Amino acid sequence: MSKPVRQEVETALEKSGYPPDNLAKIKQASIDNGLSLAHNAIALKLITAADLCEKLAGYYKKPFLPIPADAKARVNLVPRNLIVRYGVVPINLEGRVLTLGMLNPKDLEAADSVSFLTGYEINPVGVLEPDFEKFLEETAPGTGIVSPVAPLSVDEVISRAEEPVEEPQNSVLQITGTSESTIQKFIKSMCADALSNRVSDIHIEPQEKVLLLRYRVDGMLRTVQRLPLTVHTQLVSALKIMAQLDITESRRPQDGRLSLRLDSRNIDLRIATIATHYGENVVMRILDSSAAKVSMNDLGMPDYIHAQLKELGLQNTGMLLVTGPTG
Repeated sequence: MSKPVRQEVETALEKSGYPPDNLAKIKQASIDNGLSLAHNAIALKLITAADLCEKLAGYYKKPFLPIPADAKARVNLVPRNLIVRYGVVPINLEGRVLTLGMLNPKDLEAADSVSFLTGYEINPVGVLEPDFEKFLEETAPGTGIVSPVAPLSVDEVISRAEEPVEEPQNSVLQITGTSESTIQKFIKSMCADALSNRVSDIHIEPQEKVLLLRYRVDGMLRTVQRLPLTVHTQLVSALKIMAQLDITESRRPQDGRLSLRLDSRNIDLRIATIATHYGENVVMRILDSSAAKVSMNDLGMPDYIHAQLKELGLQNTGMLLVTGPTG
């Protein structure tokens, strides 16, 4: 599932005559914390949400609206995979006309895809990225909101970052015991938190001043915690040892695997590292076989498509192809 297009906030602000000094502050904040330009512009109080909507409306030549609270009641009008992939929100339905909030209201592919799969005529309007991210969290399956890693405090990780990490004796890491280093406990709590929030990938990304911990949920990559860079080396080394990778090699990409036994569940992790300007990035793909059992009713497709698939399944001959990217 691809990431929704990001709004061209920088270009819109530049063309509207927005002060360059304020724009530079917003861009630097986004570099530091990994959040969107729209989010930081509003959070820093360098522009109001209403003014930002006005400037984006002038750039995209489409109205930009806040997402109403009752939009959550219409979330099932559009399959969730389309909501996440294209950055869209079903705002209102009048007859066969669906007012569709969009991060990019000029994205014809998104509008056509939603129209084709739902049968509705699309009336596109714009919405802000912070509003869209909040909508995604509030309507996510299960617990809804991805929570920060809380079982182990950042201070404890930092204070004991130099504690040695023992190399496991086999390829299955037992993390239910008590002889763990602080870093291993942090990894345990991170994986447990990710599993509880239906995370498909964990990203560890060093930046110029901070270390970002990011979760991918329903295709969307979100920053859930910012750590000091001082813990990066120990964290990456611990993961490399657990995955039986070469801890002395940091310039070439490496791939490995790790099996965890966590709360009586066997979890496989695919680990990939790659060198970047600020250090090694690590991506962990979570493969939980118990979470792969999804019923037809949980796929988020419209009722009429569900009925058509059930009818096709009763045919004596034919072939049904299910294609797409992994994850």
